[in-house]
Amino acid sequence: MQIESAMFQPRKVVLSSNYINETDRYTDVTDQALAYISVNCPELRMLQLCECTEVTDDGLRALANGCSKISEIDLTGTSVSDKGVAYLKSKCPRVMSLRL
Repeated sequence: MQIESAMFQPRKVVLSSNYINETDRYTDVTDQALAYISVNCPELRMLQLCECTEVTDDGLRALANGCSKISEIDLTGTSVSDKGVAYLKSKCPRVMSLRL
């Protein structure tokens, strides 16, 4: 039995890693993961990316283009700049909680 993708639309995603390098940063969550989420989770409301150092403005742009309903996002410890945050806010007007 297959589950239709329209039936499964997560609203909250917490990304973590099984591998933490010597500086205690998650290294396997990248911009590609955010691009995947942007295409497959358009109903996403909350995302935690704490210490995902490989996430950059490019990944945040991809996410913002596909997940405009986000209202909470945690970017603590990512490589996202003010430019990326500004883009997110322009595409996702529902953002009420933003952690940097």
